[in-house]
Amino acid sequence: MKTITAALALAFATALHAQDISPELVPLITKHKADLTALDEQKAAAIARVVQVYVAALDAAEAKATSAGNLKATAAIAQESNDAKSGSLRDAVPAELPKSLHPARKSCLDGIARVTPDLAAANDRIRADYLRALATLQARAGGNAALTAQIAEEKGRALSEITPTAPAAILTSYVWTLGYETWEFAPSGKLIQRQPSPPAWSGKAWKLSANRKTVECVFGNGKTGAYLFENGRLFHWDKTLGEFKREPLRQP
Repeated sequence: MKTITAALALAFATALHAQDISPELVPLITKHKADLTALDEQKAAAIARVVQVYVAALDAAEAKATSAGNLKATAAIAQESNDAKSGSLRDAVPAELPKSLHPARKSCLDGIARVTPDLAAANDRIRADYLRALATLQARAGGNAALTAQIAEEKGRALSEITPTAPAAILTSYVWTLGYETWEFAPSGKLIQRQPSPPAWSGKAWKLSANRKTVECVFGNGKTGAYLFENGRLFHWDKTLGEFKREPLRQP
């Protein structure tokens, strides 16, 4: 891992110099990106260790379902395997997942729940260290206007990349796209359709359910609906339409 991180750090530094970043800032950015890359590798390894037993059970079940010609079970198991490997298993058990896999699934979810707080804490430490380093450099920047401006820009970028953990904060920090529709959940409780423009049908209001597992929406035409919201992932109430993709919120 150290060799990979060192190579990446050199690549980052070379790219940053090419972008005319102030030399005082380059080591801080390089170290921060290398630290985040190392944490991503650590996270992938931790998740792989937790899910390997469940993935093995899924592989065996998928082979059995395929041999039996059970296409629905095969598809559900394949999707479950992808979710397990990426650490994004949903709380709800997929309807077509064989019941024989349920105990192994619970063990896997319990294992991910044990490692996730440690990884999140490590991520917070890396970002906090970076912001402190930027603040220290800013105090020494004096009358260097170019450096001061670059530090301010980098601080803003670092803060915007901090992933919120509270459900409402996650919803309001991103725009959510499914098909041709893009929705924004404003902190005020207003529901806004970003795309298409002009809106195909206007949003009116949204709120989280009491259990924080659904987003209850009211639309301008008077219709209502409740999107499923699990582990920071948003799904259409019509399961056949699938999952929303999210992107960081940017002003239109």
